[in-house]
Amino acid sequence: MSIASKYNHGTRFTYIMPENCGFRSLGSLIEDNGPGCVYTVRGMYVNHKSKYGDAPVVLIDDAFINLPKHLLDTCKQMLLDDEFIEAVNNEKVGFQIYTYTNKNSNALLYSVQWIDL
Repeated sequence: MSIASKYNHGTRFTYIMPENCGFRSLGSLIEDNGPGCVYTVRGMYVNHKSKYGDAPVVLIDDAFINLPKHLLDTCKQMLLDDEFIEAVNNEKVGFQIYTYTNKNSNALLYSVQWIDL
């Protein structure tokens, strides 16, 4: 990547989302597909217009997936990583969803484990 091109705006991902794709939560994916399902990452971005501040979003085949706020810094680092971008464009990055509980409450929470495909 050239010095100047790293400051150009626009997507660096090659996947084109189908029209009318909506947003989904990690919880709804688990409800539909179970906890062991592997999802291929098609793209990623940071939503700067979120009601609660910057929020990471990952693209899968047919949906935009809202990720937990605690993954924001990780996603920002991934978006700056040329090797990561190339791997996503070559369908080599995925994730699985896992659940956990907060020590201050019994609420069931969701996060992802990144995996190489």
